[in-house]
Formats: sequence, structure tokens, C-alpha cells
Amino acid sequence: MVVHNGSLKRQRRVSEGADRAIEMKDSNEPRTWCRINKDTKQRTFYTVHDPRDIEAHESVRVMLGRALFWAAEKNEADYKK
Repeated sequence: MVVHNGSLKRQRRVSEGADRAIEMKDSNEPRTWCRINKDTKQRTFYTVHDPRDIEAHESVRVMLGRALFWAAEKNEADYKK
């Protein structure tokens, strides 16, 4: 995971089903997490970012792009020209 501006506080398990979570320094609430439902195998990715962060930081755009491929269970390399 790429982190920008030193805003990562730590990673922790959010719930039994969540695989990864990133908390921000200014909050104990997770800003980004993902999980795979153990019964249905469906994938969930959740994140909260200010749209200005998405525009200003390539690392956030990369994370979002990779999250889409992960959630769709697709290989990113198959879609690169």
C-alpha cells in the first residue's frame, strides 16, 4: 500500500471479516479497508478521501485503480496497453 504525506497511523483489523484497515492520524476510524466475505467470496473495498486528495496525489489514484481490479477479481496487467 502506498501512503502519502505521512498520514498513515497504523493498520489494524476492523472486524472479523476485514483483511486490512488504515487509520488516519487525526482519527481512530478506518479510512480504507477491504474484505472478502468468507461465505459468498464477494469482495468489498471501502475508502474515504477528499476529492482534492484524489486529484493531488497519484498514490491515491493508484490505490483506487488497484482496488477496482482487486474487487472485480481482474488482473491489472491484462488491461494495460
